[in-house]
Amino acid sequence: MNRPKLETEPTKDFSPGMVVAEPSPADDDALLQALAALPESCRDVIFWFHRDQDSYEAIAARLGLPTETVRQLYRHAIAMTARELHHLSEAAANENANARTSR
Repeated sequence: MNRPKLETEPTKDFSPGMVVAEPSPADDDALLQALAALPESCRDVIFWFHRDQDSYEAIAARLGLPTETVRQLYRHAIAMTARELHHLSEAAANENANARTSR
């Protein structure tokens, strides 16, 4: 199954005024850190789904789990990754604010 690649340019699905920027190396590091924090089962589902472009059904067969369980693991992994990225972003913003005030 071929999935569309992520777009770096705005499309009709983006909100008006939304800015799309190229990811920085810091963004890549944060994403890798967030993915590393996932439980192994969730991390495996994310990697197999996106890197290998496996279907939910193929991942379910690989893990010996029902397809719906794999879908739930995927949704859980995405939610956990989003929360971790938010936490990392807030921590970086606090560090920057502290660095500015200590000058």
